[in-house]
Amino acid sequence: MYDLFKLKSPIGRSYNTDPEDVRKTKKALSDLGYYEEPDFGITPYPNTSMMNGLENFQRDFGLRLDGVMKPGGETAQMLGSANHINAQNLQSLGRNGDSILAHITPGEARLLKRKCRAGTINPKTGLLEFSKESNKEGEYIWRTEGDSKVRSSHAERNGKTFSWDNPPEGGHPGEAENCRCTAEAVKKPTCLIEKLEFEKIAQKLTPKEAELGEVERRINNINLKIEDNYDDIALLEEAEYWLTIGSSLTKAKNRYAKVAGYVSELTLGMIKAKIYEIEAELKTNIAKLENLAKERSKLEKEVQSLKNREQIAQQAYNKCLGK
Repeated sequence: MYDLFKLKSPIGRSYNTDPEDVRKTKKALSDLGYYEEPDFGITPYPNTSMMNGLENFQRDFGLRLDGVMKPGGETAQMLGSANHINAQNLQSLGRNGDSILAHITPGEARLLKRKCRAGTINPKTGLLEFSKESNKEGEYIWRTEGDSKVRSSHAERNGKTFSWDNPPEGGHPGEAENCRCTAEAVKKPTCLIEKLEFEKIAQKLTPKEAELGEVERRINNINLKIEDNYDDIALLEEAEYWLTIGSSLTKAKNRYAKVAGYVSELTLGMIKAKIYEIEAELKTNIAKLENLAKERSKLEKEVQSLKNREQIAQQAYNKCLGK
């Protein structure tokens, strides 16, 4: 089993997740066909689609179906293994004939830049590409290695945007002798306000759904306790009935019968005390149930409201994209 999928914290409906873990999980599930990446891209917020995809992945691979993926757990290991096998899919995303995935050193990358006058980043994979015919249309962001070897003129350009049609003095990243800089493709913000609104709502919805699920679990537990209370009271009341009859033997002339009557009378007192105790517990449980029912009703309204807002935000975003 390949240990290629490392998490900082567990992934699950009731866990506080790490944003980068969420991105990695969505990307890994998307690569395997278990998560459909939205038009606006992968966000760092967990959502229902991701959790459903994780559960479907567990089901298909014969893993424990709990919707939870823990660091180093079987689900994380299997997801890493599956994506390792799926790495060949990256080859199909190469541009201009790029089809080989390889580990190279910084020195080898610099050599390729000098030879090919390239060093751009493929926007689909985030990987460096060195084809002479790399797409150099539009704008790019200048990125340096960030160390002491970077030319001062290049350090000043770090993070700034340039056009491929209008090269700065000395050329584009990687074109000057021994230049290790790279060009990061510019992803122009599209419908940013609509996208942020959708993400904000999704970020609120997931924990609310988890909170509602927890309240449902507590309600189920209280209902079970109430059922037990009623069952215990019924059994004790039946015992009370027979012990009441038995306590009348205290008036019997037979001394053995009289002893049995006193024993029944003593036990009857204990039974009545126990009934009183369980009735008090029952009253408390019913009060808890009523409070939880109110809390559930409130959460259901909040969740439904967020779902409605999420749908409206999704429609607004799609409309902005012209869909």
